[in-house]
Amino acid sequence: MNDSDSLTPHIPLLRRFARLLLGGQQAGDVLVHSALQQLLANQLELRTNADLRILLHRTLLRIWKSVAIGSREWSAHTASHQTAKSQAAQITALSRAVFLLRQLEEFRRDQVLYILEIDDATYDAALALADEEVCQLLATDVMIIEDEILIAAELEGILHRLGHTVSSIARTRKQAVRAAERNPPKLILSDVQLADGSSGLDAVRDIIQMRPIATVFITAYPERLLTGLGSEPTYMVTKPFRAEQIKAVISQVLFFDTRLRWNLTRQQLSEVLAREWEAA
Repeated sequence: MNDSDSLTPHIPLLRRFARLLLGGQQAGDVLVHSALQQLLANQLELRTNADLRILLHRTLLRIWKSVAIGSREWSAHTASHQTAKSQAAQITALSRAVFLLRQLEEFRRDQVLYILEIDDATYDAALALADEEVCQLLATDVMIIEDEILIAAELEGILHRLGHTVSSIARTRKQAVRAAERNPPKLILSDVQLADGSSGLDAVRDIIQMRPIATVFITAYPERLLTGLGSEPTYMVTKPFRAEQIKAVISQVLFFDTRLRWNLTRQQLSEVLAREWEAA
């Protein structure tokens, strides 16, 4: 097995992490591509590191930190975004990274310290800030699209405990579209394969043609939706899931809903990341 083959099994979930961190498919995938290029160029580190998943995240976050932590992370807000700006500014980029590594990716404390190259005090402060501010962000109307009754009930319970209102639960594409027409949600949690053979992807596509709604997809086969080819979901949870993972992903959806996305084309972002890599 060559070096690139050994990395392949870890790439889909690395894409998920990067997309969540940056709030978009293109920005996240560019960051993953840059991390892979850098890692493959460093053969010694690649061959001497026993845990490739940790190494991938460490490499990706080294590049991200050089870009994200600072005034260039997001474009300037206009006056109409001042409320969103003041709310979102309460969660630092580093705090979100710690939160995602711990709660979504399930790295141990010592692994997070190594990946982000931070000390214990920074870790504690970042996680406490993220947890506090994430709780303040969680409050919205959610539609659940899920054909398995027990899973739908579990999701409903998690959402209620997080302070959300569940506006509707649908088991098929048609039910979901009708429910969204009657009571438009602010957020959607959707399975991919539905009861009647229809697709959650198609259901969401129909709904967002009426109005844009952020969506978190829940699937047992994330590698099918994290290929890096074409248009794919930004937000995803894998089955089986934990309540903390649902909370972590939804927090990022709501966070980026209050902020402007990276105001860069794919080419511009590639150039920014390449310059930062060379400078390092």
